[in-house]
Amino acid sequence: MAHEIAHQWFGNSVTEKEWHHIWLSEGFATYLAAVYREKNYGEENLAEIMRSAREKVIRSFEMSPGAVIDTTITNLMSLLSTNSYQKGAWVLHMLRYEVGEEKFWKGMRLYYEKYRNGNAITDDFRKCMEEVSGRNLEFFFHQWLYVAWQPDLKIRQETAKSGETVIIIEQTQDYIYSFNLDLGVKDSKGSRTISVPVKERITKIQIKAKSGFELTPDPGVKLLFRNLPGDMPH
Repeated sequence: MAHEIAHQWFGNSVTEKEWHHIWLSEGFATYLAAVYREKNYGEENLAEIMRSAREKVIRSFEMSPGAVIDTTITNLMSLLSTNSYQKGAWVLHMLRYEVGEEKFWKGMRLYYEKYRNGNAITDDFRKCMEEVSGRNLEFFFHQWLYVAWQPDLKIRQETAKSGETVIIIEQTQDYIYSFNLDLGVKDSKGSRTISVPVKERITKIQIKAKSGFELTPDPGVKLLFRNLPGDMPH
């Protein structure tokens, strides 16, 4: 019901101008239904929903790779897919963390107010988000909506001469994404989260922790990625 109610705003009142941008309806309604669950049942409930959505996106990609926005598609019914629903929801989820809570919701409201009872495409939504955030978001929208992939990460560790640990993050897919990856570190000193900017095929960081610690990639469930088997728990 929450999904269909959300369509009163995004899908009905604001409708995509072209069907290839249907994620503006289905991705929005999918994510707003998840946000409803978050508001009523807590952040962990949202995390569970997004974990499940991430698994669906990865399984779907393995069977039929494709971008969220692909204007070469002629069978319009095929647009009613995991890309439009779950991956579209994930784009909004990541955008929320990219621009921050306050600006994200301000941008959502601006987009609705500007195109209420009208039509829009993805660039219209992007420009609203750029207006409220003061940032150029072209690359963000391009890599998550127009590229037929997701980051495939192999995370491993080495011991430096100092005795500290070097974490190696390798992107194994063809296209190189740019994103921040949170790493949860738990050792004898307690738990902490490290945010690592990833922009290259291989990213290395050195942390003050010796072997035997627990490492959790993306503990807050903020990134759409596939965690490939490496030399540490995944």
